Amino acid sequence: MHPYYVSIFQLNKASDSNKAQVLIKVFTNDLEEAIEKTYREKLYLNSALEKKQLADSLLQKYALSQVEIIIKEKAVELLWVGFEYDEDVTWLYLETKREIKADLVEFKTTFLTTIYTDQKNMVHLNWNAKNDSYILDKQTQRVKIGLW
Repeated sequence: MHPYYVSIFQLNKASDSNKAQVLIKVFTNDLEEAIEKTYREKLYLNSALEKKQLADSLLQKYALSQVEIIIKEKAVELLWVGFEYDEDVTWLYLETKREIKADLVEFKTTFLTTIYTDQKNMVHLNWNAKNDSYILDKQTQRVKIGLW
C-alpha cells in the first residue's frame, strides 16, 4: 500500500500507421486489488503463483472496460495487445483496430477510480509532433484531445 494512487497512460500514434496505441503503467498491487474487487479473483501477478492465462484474460477484460477512445460520439474498437511487468509496476497495452483519421478524439478512462476515490490517471499524448499531458480522476474521466 502506498499513500497516493496514480496510473500513467501514454496515447501514441503507431510509428507505421495512424492507429492509436494506449500504454498503461500501473502499480501491480493496485491492479491486483482492482481485479479482485471487480471480478472476485486473486491473480498473484508477477509471482510463482500467477496463472498466466487467467491473468491475461482478466487484465484484458478490465483494461478494455476502463478505457475508451471516442470519435464523433462513437467508441473506437480497442484491441488487447498484452501486458508485461517492470519491477513493481505492470504495463498494459491496447491498440485501436482501425486508423485514427480524425482531428479530435475524446479519451475516457475510469481506471481504478471505483477502487480508489483519490486515483489520478495521467494521460500523456504523443501524436506526430504534438505532446500534451492531462490529469483525469473520478470527477473528470474524459478529455477532448486535438491530434493535429
